[in-house]
Amino acid sequence: MSKRYNNIGFDTEHGYFELGFTLKEVDALGSYLIANKGNIDDKDFFKFALEANSDAGYISNKKAEYVLQGLRNGIELEDDFLEFEEIVGYLFGLYVQAIDDAAKEIEPAIVAINKDSTVDITVDGKTHKLMFTRETAEETLKNGIFDFNSALELYSHGSRLIRAALEHDGKRRSARLHENVFLALWATKFDEETEDDLLEVVNALSHHIKEVVESGVKKSKAAFKVKKN
Repeated sequence: MSKRYNNIGFDTEHGYFELGFTLKEVDALGSYLIANKGNIDDKDFFKFALEANSDAGYISNKKAEYVLQGLRNGIELEDDFLEFEEIVGYLFGLYVQAIDDAAKEIEPAIVAINKDSTVDITVDGKTHKLMFTRETAEETLKNGIFDFNSALELYSHGSRLIRAALEHDGKRRSARLHENVFLALWATKFDEETEDDLLEVVNALSHHIKEVVESGVKKSKAAFKVKKN
């Protein structure tokens, strides 16, 4: 059974603080990292972890810096002592656990990868096609959807990939469908028989998108014919 991480709570001269993540902060952190090409300083990282359990839902830069400096020398946690680097590692465990907890509330997806590397994925009894047209493929690559800079971008990149792969037919869908589909995919990791499904879907879509783009280039080249005299 995997280890259960508890939030890190502690009292200070300026009140009680608690470090942890919900799916909201997981997505916000991932979006921040994507926008900043994987770069984040310690203060901002801790600020995301502090906001999850803040009564106001917001932590000022001053308070985040205060907490950060207080934790530089480590903290006692569950009859153990964590150095600063270990605290950061523990927070990553809380990050993954937040995704796990959300995924456990959803039925695991049923995945079928087709010969052309498109994917049929069934969530809550409804099957969705994951694929790309040339237009959506080029836009997705332009947005750097496969350019992972940090493991902390997992959720944001994954859900964005699913959203892009659902847009091939131009139909309107629920604003949160891509998130639910990604979480249903994530939920497949809890079963040994399907634990590789998420990785296989990402690999299949990566192969499919490249084929779509390359096919478009070949067709464009074929459109120009040499006129014989």
